[in-house]
Amino acid sequence: KLFIIWLVALVCTISLMSLENTYAVDQGPQYYTPGSSAFGIPYQEWLEKWWGWWFGNPGDVHPQNATLNYDSKLCSVNQKGPVWFLYDLEQPNVQVKCQIPVGKGILLPISTTMTDQGTTPNLDLKGLETNANNIETAPTNMIVKVDGKPIDVKNLFAKTNKFNVTIPHDFCYSCMQTGKTTPGSYPAYATGYFLLLHNLSAGEHTIELHVVDSLANTKVLAEKRGGQFNILVK
Repeated sequence: KLFIIWLVALVCTISLMSLENTYAVDQGPQYYTPGSSAFGIPYQEWLEKWWGWWFGNPGDVHPQNATLNYDSKLCSVNQKGPVWFLYDLEQPNVQVKCQIPVGKGILLPISTTMTDQGTTPNLDLKGLETNANNIETAPTNMIVKVDGKPIDVKNLFAKTNKFNVTIPHDFCYSCMQTGKTTPGSYPAYATGYFLLLHNLSAGEHTIELHVVDSLANTKVLAEKRGGQFNILVK
């Protein structure tokens, strides 16, 4: 009888493990949310790092330089550490190819804004924070899908603390549509919706993005923008 009881318990345990494994396979894209720690770093600091990466790319290889064909070669420029940064798609129906090493997290801005004292020297720190906190994009105006599976974006809004961005001498001013600024390090604040994926398996993946941005004190919605990242994790 003891043997039979032990055998039944073993079968039940294996069945539960099988259910858990099935759930793990079917649970969809895995991503971090605000308030968590990703790769040992607080979530909001990854937003700061993304903006640092965005500013740090020289104009001749900047992902938003309209004269460039953004492909897997440019996708690897200035990428360091455990998280791979993707840029914000500013035009409609953009198609991007990108090869990313296995094991990397992927950080993608969905709808974001940033204010720094280099490009807006008339603002003090409080003004920078207030000006950056102007994202009013409705979750219904943000469609994000990973491998065809929709992402619930409403809980992905985050704000940074004060951080510093470095504007290089060869910064892509046309990418930000701002006047030239003295190169250097400046205080900044940022807010917005970001997607920080992790544990993306080796192989081909797609990240689809369609957004209509809305900023505070702006009555007219921006034009729809977005497209698709075709990712090869290898």
